[in-house]
Amino acid sequence: MKKILTLLILLNLLNSCEIIVIGQKTPIKQRIIVNYNQQTSDGTIYLFQAEIDNDNSYSAVDLLANNNGTIMLAYDRYEKFYEIERFKRRNMNVPITNIRTNQVSNNKSIKVVEYDLYRNIQFNVVKIDTLWYIVDILENK
Repeated sequence: MKKILTLLILLNLLNSCEIIVIGQKTPIKQRIIVNYNQQTSDGTIYLFQAEIDNDNSYSAVDLLANNNGTIMLAYDRYEKFYEIERFKRRNMNVPITNIRTNQVSNNKSIKVVEYDLYRNIQFNVVKIDTLWYIVDILENK
């Protein structure tokens, strides 16, 4: 009798510490992994936001392209710098909560990015060679 009681107490202690799990395990939440690179259109948006959050407007301007699908010249990037600075003042350290995608073609996409559940900004991205670039940034009001 003493051995059975000791065994029951031992099993109860092991079960309460969850060394031994009886029944089903609780599912583990899968984390979404985002690559901060220009290989994907979403990655370009996240990379742009990371450059804005790091107060690096010069590198953020390098992710922009012309409306006709060509890479910007240095003079054009210089002109866009102050627009990116203005964008940075409004959206620095604001988390991206959702991205909705409208794929126009294989190399053109429209992304509606939701910032902190209250502001939507539309990014038009285009694929030039093998990299994605931001063509236009429109704030939805």
